[in-house]
Amino acid sequence: MPNTTTSYMRWFSVINIFTNIIASCQILFGLIFISIILYKRAYRSVSNCLAANIAFSITFYAITVLAISIHISQCDNHPDQCTEERSYIILNYMNDVASTAVIYSFTGQSIHHLLSAIFARNIRLQMYQIRLSLFIIQWIIAFLFPYYFVYVNPQLKYNTVSYVWVVSKNLSPFLTLYILLIGFILPVMIIISVYIKLTLFIAKLRRSTVLTGLSSTLSNRHDLQMSKYIILLLTIAALSLLPQTIFQSMKSPPSYRYRIYYLTETIITFCCFLCLFACTSLVRRRLNRWKVKIKRALDYLRERSTVLQGNRY
Repeated sequence: MPNTTTSYMRWFSVINIFTNIIASCQILFGLIFISIILYKRAYRSVSNCLAANIAFSITFYAITVLAISIHISQCDNHPDQCTEERSYIILNYMNDVASTAVIYSFTGQSIHHLLSAIFARNIRLQMYQIRLSLFIIQWIIAFLFPYYFVYVNPQLKYNTVSYVWVVSKNLSPFLTLYILLIGFILPVMIIISVYIKLTLFIAKLRRSTVLTGLSSTLSNRHDLQMSKYIILLLTIAALSLLPQTIFQSMKSPPSYRYRIYYLTETIITFCCFLCLFACTSLVRRRLNRWKVKIKRALDYLRERSTVLQGNRY
């Protein structure tokens, strides 16, 4: 069904351009982050591997958003060629898988911080198999969670303005609870509970008279900072739901709102990447080294060009 809302075409183009740029930057940053972790075997600690898992999840999400945005741009240019092809449902499904993987990757990272800090003396809980099981559970949930309302009990409808398949608003109470509980409430509650537990644990250590065991108990202080970043990201994520809440409160919400959803969610995941770079010390050190090398190379080229110009005169 062709799109007849040509008056919004300029808005559509601006939104698509910003979405493409941000998603492309996320893919580039993700490849850089993962390549740094995988560069040497010594860098592949459990904490760094879990951080790389977050980077991979965000990169995967950015790839799906970029593919959807390119598809929308093509349909904007050639609306007559875009129809309700069910083959594009797989693209929507992979986007839901990626978004679920992102939030559950942060959940797994939080559980890792909890086990590393509070249960540091429990050898069994420090085994890499526990972290591997968190990784496996994350991706099982990511693939199975949207599979139910996409394929088992299809609840999608085609939006003729955004050219995407979206979840229908006429959901049963069970499906509404299922999507809210598994997709948002459960991982958020786990992350907040872990952060509160870690905060109380640190406060207890500070009140204790024996602080010598602090460095041995906490393997990496950046692990605790990561939980603070996660709370910040959850706050930003809650703010990102503001446009959706405003649109849903309208009697007749605009049909182009799904384009804005993709843009806001892409911005949120980009903020996740910035926080991930900030709290991963290994990646930050490597980037600082690259920065110094690039600066030295530029200074050398500048001095060489100055010498060559002086020789000419």
